[in-house]
Amino acid sequence: MDGEQFADSGIRKADVIVQTNERIRRFIEERIPEDLAKIARSESVPGIPFSVTPERKESVTKTLRSGQPYSFMPSGFGTGYRLWPRKSQYATPNAELAKFFGVRAVYVETFDAD
Repeated sequence: MDGEQFADSGIRKADVIVQTNERIRRFIEERIPEDLAKIARSESVPGIPFSVTPERKESVTKTLRSGQPYSFMPSGFGTGYRLWPRKSQYATPNAELAKFFGVRAVYVETFDAD
């Protein structure tokens, strides 16, 4: 392999450095501010350790109103929360969540998200 190209790839080292710098720039200048703005307009979901944007709250509400459950999953290992619009065998009622999502009833079931 010569000093200017990666073996068998045809990619010059300078190109890889430019591409990597662009990824880093995009992350710092675009992605972080976008995520901070998203966090700033999010609401905490009462009773469970999750937040929702107004758009996601609307989506959860539509799902529950359609009679389907909605699951909140942790980004890694941890406890997940499944919201049911009607009584389920292992779920407990939560009036605070029902009020938050503007539905008649919400039942909460936890599960191990491994």
